[in-house]
Amino acid sequence: MKKQSNTQQTPSYYKSIPIGVVGIVVVLGAFYLYITNQVAVQGYAIREAENQIAQLKQSNNQLRIQEAELKSLYRIEEAGKRLNMFEPVQVSYIEESGPIALR
Repeated sequence: MKKQSNTQQTPSYYKSIPIGVVGIVVVLGAFYLYITNQVAVQGYAIREAENQIAQLKQSNNQLRIQEAELKSLYRIEEAGKRLNMFEPVQVSYIEESGPIALR
């Protein structure tokens, strides 16, 4: 005599559920890694831009100091002496009254 099995066969779609879950987990894991990588890359780019801004600010401050030194009265007087210029002794102004447009 043959024994009858009381177990029922599981439908085939129940067998595909674990594969689908694994697939979803893999896709979500890959998406998570992609997003994490993008955030890291953007953070690095931001840090590089901040470093460049700091360097440009420092360079700008040095250029302002250099500008102030070049505009100083002492520097202008020294340049005048090197060019054999002299300081005027007597200054006279010309006043002209005539057809000049006034504001």
